[in-house]
Amino acid sequence: MLQKENRLKKEKDFRVVLGRGRYVVTPLFLLKYIPNTLSYNRYGFVVSTKVSKKSPMRNTIKRRMRAIAKKNEKKGIQGHDIAFIVKKEIVGRSFQEIQEIMAEALQKVPQQFSRI
Repeated sequence: MLQKENRLKKEKDFRVVLGRGRYVVTPLFLLKYIPNTLSYNRYGFVVSTKVSKKSPMRNTIKRRMRAIAKKNEKKGIQGHDIAFIVKKEIVGRSFQEIQEIMAEALQKVPQQFSRI
């Protein structure tokens, strides 16, 4: 599980990332990111009922993605707020597939760009 400091929890934080953030599109999710003033990343996951009507399935998807984020926490970029907006194509995908696509998407986030 991600540490408390590595989670996007407040609605205001989500609004900033979703509203003003840049994005990377993948077949399974949309990754939106924006730099923050911290030395570490904060992650948020949005899995709507359009993905699955069943809450156990939505929660499983979020747990898998959190585990992958924690595993890759120190590997790439730092100092960003990152939100994953999940698409329904993720249902039925293996942990390995999700992990590979998340790693590729996180590598596409640039190391430096002008602060917004």
